[in-house]
Amino acid sequence: MSKIGTNILVIILVTVIAVVSLVIMLAAQSLIALSNDILDEQSTSYVSIMQSDYSELDVEADYLFGIIGEDPLLESALSAKNADDVKTIYDSYASDASSFGAFYSADGSLIWQTENCPEELTVSTSANGISADSQRMYYSYAKEINGVGSYLVGYDLRAYEYLDPIREKTGGHFTVFKDDVRYATTIIDDNGERFEGTKMDAAIAEQVLSGNAYNGEATINGVVYNVCYEPLYDLNSNVIGAYFGGYDTSTVKSALSDKIIMMIVAGGAAGVIACIAASMLCSIIIRKKILAPVKQIGRMTEEIANGNFSYVPENVSRTKDEVGQLLTSVDNMRDSLSMYISDISRVMQMMADGDFTAHPEVDYVGDFVELSSSAEHISEQMRSIIDSIFRTSDSVYNGSSQSAEGSNALADGASRQAAAIEQLSATLNDISDTVRGTAENARNARTLADNASDVLAEQHDHMEQMVEAMAKIADTSEKIEVIIKTINDIAFQTNILALNAAIESARAGAAGKGFAVVADEVRNLAAKSAESVNDTVALINASTQAVEEGRKIADKNAKSLERVVEIFGETKKMVDDISAAADNQSTAIGQITDGLGEISDVVQHNSAAAQEIAASCQELNAQALELKDEVKQFHI
Repeated sequence: MSKIGTNILVIILVTVIAVVSLVIMLAAQSLIALSNDILDEQSTSYVSIMQSDYSELDVEADYLFGIIGEDPLLESALSAKNADDVKTIYDSYASDASSFGAFYSADGSLIWQTENCPEELTVSTSANGISADSQRMYYSYAKEINGVGSYLVGYDLRAYEYLDPIREKTGGHFTVFKDDVRYATTIIDDNGERFEGTKMDAAIAEQVLSGNAYNGEATINGVVYNVCYEPLYDLNSNVIGAYFGGYDTSTVKSALSDKIIMMIVAGGAAGVIACIAASMLCSIIIRKKILAPVKQIGRMTEEIANGNFSYVPENVSRTKDEVGQLLTSVDNMRDSLSMYISDISRVMQMMADGDFTAHPEVDYVGDFVELSSSAEHISEQMRSIIDSIFRTSDSVYNGSSQSAEGSNALADGASRQAAAIEQLSATLNDISDTVRGTAENARNARTLADNASDVLAEQHDHMEQMVEAMAKIADTSEKIEVIIKTINDIAFQTNILALNAAIESARAGAAGKGFAVVADEVRNLAAKSAESVNDTVALINASTQAVEEGRKIADKNAKSLERVVEIFGETKKMVDDISAAADNQSTAIGQITDGLGEISDVVQHNSAAAQEIAASCQELNAQALELKDEVKQFHI
């Protein structure tokens, strides 16, 4: 080789060594910076995944809203404020233990809520989103039902059915903070318990709770994590906590350092080989080992860009230098792309055939991991949707079956109720006729009582007159006794005069014999008068005693008659009350009969409506069964 060639070779060799060294150094620095960026992006992506999974609560809430809102019994239950019916409707659709619900009337008053529903939560159209009270954090959603009321459902953010799966899938850790306190977390402490109730670092909390995200490292429970904190906002755009995503950096950085060292060593060896090869085979490499493979590589990349993965270049020397490695890398890239596309096509074809149990079977690397994760996520989402549809169709089928049975029972009960009301109406008509007869008899009795009351009043007046007459007779008898006493005194005086006359006649002798006869006659007359007076006194005394007894009897009769008048007055009042009550009963029974007629019309209408509902439930049951058969075609 000439001197110039040697100098060129030396220059090329030195240049290559310098370039390779610089490339290795720059590559190492770039790899370190890139690894840090990747670590930060990975923790940030964890937060995004967590937020995305929580956002699926909106889908579940809309779905739950849909099936509850379409229940034909919900509107009537809200209108009637029937808490038992509302609870039955909610329980028939909501089976998630972390969910809660509340139902309100049109005026906003609470009808019924689940036991785990926050008490201070009220329904409003602005209630859709994240909220927090003194103890819990939750998603809540509200909806109005045709102006008769509204209902609300929500989910507690301490729902590990969302956090634990993404922990298992990604290998990272996730936390929801309420203010600066861990409300729900996948981090486990030394005792095997969740690291709930502990606080985040004060400096980080000050930054995040002021509305700024934090990316970097943080020590949690003695372990260093690469973390991402993002503010968590409530319905009013106030920061009420934070999302956290992160992972243990010790194992990741150790593995990354080993890879960087291996890459540096491998790059250095490759650089030395390249320098030696360049110095010995520069002309051959330039003519045969570089230009020809590069052209083939260009052709391969062009075919790959056109979607032709079956193209294989001919007569290409696959050396172990950089060009050969580049060719091999392009081959590997072509094979990897072909393998990835075949695997994704297989998964998509199985999904198109209704089999959602398909999983990628190829180990995806680099940015292609996201493609595998997307396919997995699509499969999981579709399995979740199909499973939800299957459970929903099963719930609809069971609910429609129960509704059909209940509707048939309701229709039968309405028919029997209509018959019973007709029979009751006929019975009330008979009772009304009887009560009207009773009222007529009561009015006749009241008329007779009025007449009897008049007669008793007249008899009472006569009795009072008789008592007055007996009193007058008693007074007259007393006066007669005075007169008789006077007559008796006169007879006594007359007897004394006759005795004096007899004495004087005896003194007179023969001249007084005529006076003696007269005196004797006067004495006899006085004796007879006294005897007659005595007889008259006896008769008058007997008469007076009889009058007194008659007066006492008359007084007793008068008092008895007064009592009879009082009793008959009370009886007359009772008869009047009975007559008025009978009239009122007759009027009330007439109103009841009219009301039963209206009730009978309503019951007949309800019976027809119940039969229509029963028919609709039967149709819904058949459609639900058809939906179950359709869903069974999918494999999950």
